[in-house]
Amino acid sequence: MAGTTGTNYASIAPGTGDVANSYELILDIYTGEIADLAPGGTVDPAKWLNYPEISALNPKFTDTIKEITNYSYKGNPGKNKNGTVVETSFTVTKRRVAGGVEWVPEYLALKSRADADGEANKIGIRWYDALGADEAYQGVFLVGHPERQGTGDDDTATDQFTLQSDGKVTPITNPNKPVAP
Repeated sequence: MAGTTGTNYASIAPGTGDVANSYELILDIYTGEIADLAPGGTVDPAKWLNYPEISALNPKFTDTIKEITNYSYKGNPGKNKNGTVVETSFTVTKRRVAGGVEWVPEYLALKSRADADGEANKIGIRWYDALGADEAYQGVFLVGHPERQGTGDDDTATDQFTLQSDGKVTPITNPNKPVAP
């Protein structure tokens, strides 16, 4: 294309600023009613339960694409993005309540839903950048049964949960976003 130039390779250098770390992502579980998270619902901020002992949080966004080819495309394919399916997985450290035999509340919130069917299988989650960057999402998810990870004789007990979105997962304002003075 005449008149365009690319980036000069010699001018490419490592970026400046602080590199983000994988552990700077927070996962919260909504312990209130799923209806609270629907459009027009009232979310109770006190019902968000942080799950601090996670690793490998890996949300995957897959667009749903619909074929819309017609004559106006003159033989070329036409497509339209209709939505996005989100599947996220993460590993949790299994921890018991202090001095007890039962699991901590955040683990039980996931496990009880994994054991259920229908509406009782759904959970609201949100994840966001710990330092307040513009990366935050929220949605309702179906909870799959956890897959046991730590199986060695002296391994720490860990489980991997996989959740699939049920409806739209939406960008939200990061709850940790600094408030301008």
